[in-house]
Amino acid sequence: MREVNLYTASGIKSPRPASGAAGYILEMKTGKGAVTLTKTAEIPNATANQSELKILIMALKRLTEKCRLTIYTESAYVAAGLEALPQWQGNGWKTGRGKDIANKEDWLEAAGLLDGHVFSATTEHHEYSTWLRREVTRKE
Repeated sequence: MREVNLYTASGIKSPRPASGAAGYILEMKTGKGAVTLTKTAEIPNATANQSELKILIMALKRLTEKCRLTIYTESAYVAAGLEALPQWQGNGWKTGRGKDIANKEDWLEAAGLLDGHVFSATTEHHEYSTWLRREVTRKE
């Protein structure tokens, strides 16, 4: 199983819907070094959490085979949500209070795209942090 790192960032930082840019880097280590694929995209009318989920989904759609995936995100919401996926799936996508989780449709799509991957998520600073942050803020 190949090892892939996924780095995401969003320029949208508001809890209120706004438009802005978000981006990702997919990195696969090979015998000849790292191979990367990058993309920035305009995310219209989304909250900070929604924009982070949307760029994650865009990146996951680029994966062509199941892999061991480490997801580096600036979003504590996304990192915690990825950790909670098994629990949410087991309880019908409800919160502990019995209400639908926020951004349920996006989480359902992300969960489907992650099916079969071995993955973990972290909010750690990484080697691409500064560059990716500059790219998404430059696009705004």
